[in-house]
Amino acid sequence: MQQLSHQLSLLMEQVNSQVRTHSQAVVKKRQADEDTAQKAQTAKHALHRLTDQTQHMHKVIHHSATAAFLHSAKLDHAVWKCRIYKQLLSANTDTLLEDHHQCRLGRWHQQGEGYQRYARTEAYRALTAPHRRMHESGAEALKFARLGDRNGQLAALGVMEEASQQLALQLDNLMEHAIFEAPYSTSHHSPLAGAP
Repeated sequence: MQQLSHQLSLLMEQVNSQVRTHSQAVVKKRQADEDTAQKAQTAKHALHRLTDQTQHMHKVIHHSATAAFLHSAKLDHAVWKCRIYKQLLSANTDTLLEDHHQCRLGRWHQQGEGYQRYARTEAYRALTAPHRRMHESGAEALKFARLGDRNGQLAALGVMEEASQQLALQLDNLMEHAIFEAPYSTSHHSPLAGAP
């Protein structure tokens, strides 16, 4: 009996030892699961912050690119006007310059990103008339110069300059609109994809 009691006592000790070991393993497992859940939550928050920052940077880059393009459009048209004056001063009035459909702003405005992105805005629509008038009056100034009509030439240049000022104003309005607009949606293909 004593031997059985001793064996039973050893067995109980082994069972208790195994239960303690198992309990410690369960506690460690629970703690590991909680640590993993905490790390997953931290990673999720970090991913959300990264996504927000990425969207913000995309908006900043888009607005900067749009502003740079619209500033370069102003410069393009200043250069275009200089070419008109150079032709008039050199009496080389036969060389044709691009019209309001062919220039870079015209292509952007009629079929490019400008059309796709801003066609429904008032700022976009307000570009059409002064842009066309500037190009047309510049071409008229060359035509009047070929005909020897100095008064017609000066009147056309006056219209061209007034239209140029209106175009610059409308480009500024569009730039202001672009700054405050919503960024591209996530379903829209990024304009930077494939860029160098």
